[in-house]
Amino acid sequence: MNYVRTCYRLLGFVVVTLWAGSTGIVLKLFGASHERVFLVYNSWKWLITRIMNIQVQEEGIVPLAPGIIMANHRSYIDVALTPSAKPFVIVAKKSVKRWPLVGLGGKAMRTIWVDRDQKESRSLTRMAMKDILKTGGSVLIFPEGTTDTGPGLLEPKQGMFHVCAEGRFPIHPLAIEYDDPNLAWVGNDLFIPHFIKHFGRKSIRVKLRFGPSITGGDGQELLEKTYYWLNRNLREMRLEWDGQKAHEQ
Repeated sequence: MNYVRTCYRLLGFVVVTLWAGSTGIVLKLFGASHERVFLVYNSWKWLITRIMNIQVQEEGIVPLAPGIIMANHRSYIDVALTPSAKPFVIVAKKSVKRWPLVGLGGKAMRTIWVDRDQKESRSLTRMAMKDILKTGGSVLIFPEGTTDTGPGLLEPKQGMFHVCAEGRFPIHPLAIEYDDPNLAWVGNDLFIPHFIKHFGRKSIRVKLRFGPSITGGDGQELLEKTYYWLNRNLREMRLEWDGQKAHEQ
């Protein structure tokens, strides 16, 4: 049964992602707004969570104001879970642009591709983020710059916090924690083997917790406040999951 379920989910993931990416590209070619394309992205998120039976527990208040959603990064399905009252643009590693399907979807979503090893790329990314935020848009970014199993948070990259400080743009912290820490996709683990190994289970449970928005004019202070909130809440959520699983056993 797990094998059948895994194949069904993998096929579903591919088909739905291909549909969303190609539809988004077509809409863009015909001059559709980002808001219109974002509706396709929301449909993709809804379908992915149903196909993979991801049970999401949301805590906190989804921010209504535009700003930068800063979330920890556990898995490739994090972007299928992030709730938003406003359309956002995602900042992602440039290497992801070469992935089949995912790169297509990223292009449709106006994704900002950043090569963190190149100073020029980092600078262009900050400029692109500023342009979006100044026009009332929102940005989703994973400040760790990579995935991690936790518990807690890796040290965030500093650049985006100075962008927020310069423009007084609000930071909306979002903590993401799965019931099973092994769902994290890290290191040199390949996509399909990881998917087959972990996504054949009956259901996947995840907690999403939004914190209060953080604003200020000092980039270092914003980094410290954001890191403190995310790190503390991620560790709390890990303890909650572990306690819940122990009770269920």
